[in-house]
Amino acid sequence: AADAQHLPAFAALGTIHLQLGQPGDALRWFRMAHQAGDTSPNARLGEALCLLTLGHLKAGWDGYEARPAPSPFLGGRDSALRWTGAQAVRGKTLLVWAEQGLGDSIMFARYVPLLRQRGARVILTVQAPLLPLMADMAERVVAEGSTVTFDLHCPLPSLPRAFGTEMGNIPARTPYLFADIERLKRWRPRLGPAPRIGVVWAGNPDHAGDRQRSLTRDHVMKLLSIPGISWHVLQKEVTADDEVALSDLPRVHVPGPDFADFADTAAFLTGLDLVITVDTSVAHLAGALGKPCWIMLPHAADFRWLRDRDDSPWYPSVRLFRQSHRHDWPAVIAAVTTALQAFLAER
Repeated sequence: AADAQHLPAFAALGTIHLQLGQPGDALRWFRMAHQAGDTSPNARLGEALCLLTLGHLKAGWDGYEARPAPSPFLGGRDSALRWTGAQAVRGKTLLVWAEQGLGDSIMFARYVPLLRQRGARVILTVQAPLLPLMADMAERVVAEGSTVTFDLHCPLPSLPRAFGTEMGNIPARTPYLFADIERLKRWRPRLGPAPRIGVVWAGNPDHAGDRQRSLTRDHVMKLLSIPGISWHVLQKEVTADDEVALSDLPRVHVPGPDFADFADTAAFLTGLDLVITVDTSVAHLAGALGKPCWIMLPHAADFRWLRDRDDSPWYPSVRLFRQSHRHDWPAVIAAVTTALQAFLAER
């Protein structure tokens, strides 16, 4: 009201509404920013996140290209080699590279087999913890920062746009990741008697949105106290206080800190009956493995979980439990508890 040309205010209001779980209102502010002359990547990316959240994927992926993506493959001559989906790839060496977090790499790796079906020779670069898990997905799978020679390249999160992904054609066939047989044998003795349920209540504390997506141990103690279940804490970070509190629960086990990489996590998940987790990489891994997985989401959930639905078009085995308003984790836990009781009664 004070200064209609103060462009950062429009985008800031858009960001606020998006974080409040109001993508429709946020979209209006981001578009007002554009109309007022804001051409910044932040405004364009904010609009894209709104569109993706609302299920308008085609326009959303276009705007999503405004995201910051520091990489040696984005500058100089290599920018001309960016694969957009228009160029033929048969017989070409296509570098597909990890740009964001572990969960993002797992989610978008589903496109790698589709590239190979088109005749591309794919070199996939991923984060070190994912290397053993994805070793067979491409002709070569190498660590981030490796020196490679290629004809074309594409970051993993740009593959949905390159493939023209919309709500009706999301490549959702699972599993597209698989556990190693020898690791399955190694972890099987630690699974315990059925039913076996894995749980993750906290993600990477360095994640920008971790305060919204992660719970505390106290939030999940009601779940972990349900008798007759072999509970397995799958997260890598478990505090000394957590271990003390969990030691009083005889059927709660903590294998997560012993996982060397995601191939171990995948092998352990494969032996479980159910995974209950917040929005973290384990949720994506369970979905990619085709394992039953319940994801507990904040009110303003990430765009990939859309809005107002309890399933995911990206992962058929996933069920979503959402906050009805901000910070209301107790209601989510209550809903999960009710669903879990039904799950146990059906066994």
